[in-house]
Amino acid sequence: MARQSPYQPSLLRLLHGLSALVLFGAATSGYWIYEQFDGRWGKLGLPMIDNVMGLHHTIGEFATVLMLLFVLYSLTLGRRKLVQLSSLKQLVQPTHPAWWNSLHRLTNTFIMGAAILAVVSGKRMEGRWLANEEFDQLPYLLHLSAWSAIGIGLILHLLMNLKIGGVPLLMSIFPSG
Repeated sequence: MARQSPYQPSLLRLLHGLSALVLFGAATSGYWIYEQFDGRWGKLGLPMIDNVMGLHHTIGEFATVLMLLFVLYSLTLGRRKLVQLSSLKQLVQPTHPAWWNSLHRLTNTFIMGAAILAVVSGKRMEGRWLANEEFDQLPYLLHLSAWSAIGIGLILHLLMNLKIGGVPLLMSIFPSG
């Protein structure tokens, strides 16, 4: 008998998929901004794009609405996928199978927290800071830190999904025929 793919609710798949698209757009346009204005830690030599900040801001507006919806979903219907009191108790027992599930929930919560920090810190930024090379502004530093955390969280999220449910769990988030 063939192994069935784990079930993922339609609303989760929709919000997760839209979040992934917006995250990719925000990361791409955000890196382009970093490349054009900051670049302290290296550059790829990407071409200049007119009004890349405007594009990033527009994507950020979509991210704000989407993050609100995703957080509401996660705190209600999807609450079992976030860290819980029992998860914290299980994290001190790495020899038990439930440890991996708890680590997975912690990872989900971590990446959501990082995304919230990215949205909130992005809202607090002013475009002139980068043009004036004011790279020490707290919202900008928090925004860069949040995006670094999102990158780490995304890698951990994928690894935890592979460990918990393998490729079937990874593929279950995509709609299938």
